[in-house]
Amino acid sequence: MTWQADDAGGLADPGPARSGDGEGGTDAARLRAAFGELSRRGIGADWDLGPTMCCGSCGHAEAERGPQGYVFTHRQTYGPAFWGGPRQPLPALLEEEVAQARTWLGDYVSGGPGDPAEELFGEWLRRGDNERRLNGAYGYEREHRWHTLVAPLLLYWRAESGPGELVEVLRAHGLDVVPPADDRTAVQILPSGRPRPPARPWPGDARARTLARDREDAVSPVLRGLCDDWPPHSEPLPEQSLYGTAEPAEDERRAWRLLDWLARRALPACLRTLVEALPDDDDDADDDADADAYEDADDAVTGTAAEAWESLSELTHESMLDSLDRPGLPPSIRLLTAIFLDSPDDETVEECRRHSGLAAAWQAIEHAPGMSYRAKSFAGGLDHHAAEALAHVPADARDEAAGKLARELATLARLLVRPGEAVGP
Repeated sequence: MTWQADDAGGLADPGPARSGDGEGGTDAARLRAAFGELSRRGIGADWDLGPTMCCGSCGHAEAERGPQGYVFTHRQTYGPAFWGGPRQPLPALLEEEVAQARTWLGDYVSGGPGDPAEELFGEWLRRGDNERRLNGAYGYEREHRWHTLVAPLLLYWRAESGPGELVEVLRAHGLDVVPPADDRTAVQILPSGRPRPPARPWPGDARARTLARDREDAVSPVLRGLCDDWPPHSEPLPEQSLYGTAEPAEDERRAWRLLDWLARRALPACLRTLVEALPDDDDDADDDADADAYEDADDAVTGTAAEAWESLSELTHESMLDSLDRPGLPPSIRLLTAIFLDSPDDETVEECRRHSGLAAAWQAIEHAPGMSYRAKSFAGGLDHHAAEALAHVPADARDEAAGKLARELATLARLLVRPGEAVGP
């Protein structure tokens, strides 16, 4: 059977199986078809495990069993047999995407004794659904690009009746087989020498194709990050307005203006909405800590803009439990800490992030070249606390506040398309 890449980067419904026989088939297709027939005959055989099984020992322990035995391959022989090395080459569009990510992920790379390229790739892989996208692209290219043997492939097996049936089925599917000398020897599948079918690289998912166009059209990664998480009920930026906006210095200024909006407008607005929704009687608070935090709520909102720059970035997750009793703690930080310790469900918080534009602002800042890791972490704290404050508010007031913030961000975004003045410390 053949897998097709879907727009999300995964593998769509494979459709009807094909035999893999004949000159038009590929070695990978013949092997897949042979494994399917072996499985139907009672010999455990799962072709898709080959690229993921780490070694022979794990294969013998984890391979799919059948009443007549089992057969498997693993990546230490699969890679050299199909693409000539242990690691599958990165699809071209994703290789370009990772290289582009260096401009905004550079500060996440430690600069230690490890391989910087590997660290960069690891940071990229942890973002969003990139791991799923990569696995989908790898699967597509194993089927459509790396499908012809360039070196012998080893198949490991166990069968009470010996290798005869296994060899017979493999040969029946057009494979050049070297039978094992004994039950401790692997079956070898040799390169066939037939004309190699065309190799088709991964065509990309919607994300990869967008980023490829962005590279051609010089689109700002900050503005693209903003558009990727655009509030669902706000009018998006016109796509044509993004062309020719990729200027590193200007992108850093854009990110600082978004960070300033988070600290001086979005977070205080979310807190003000929360304060207005609080019960009048402090006795209604769940515990003394909450009552103490809410006591100076109005002062907290008023003071947040000035205090956030200095205090919030220093408040770590580990210190939150102790921070309510810390002498001299700014009232806004006491309020934020109480909110964090009484967190609503993640789904509500995420809905608040998306509908208010907080998520869009954070994505834009995250993709800013030249902005430090500390500044980005600070932005993440502002985004998180503001969303949690909004999530505590009753639904009607929450929706109204989120819509107002989203409209403000949309207005700011249109200003960011044009060069502006630097904002920040």
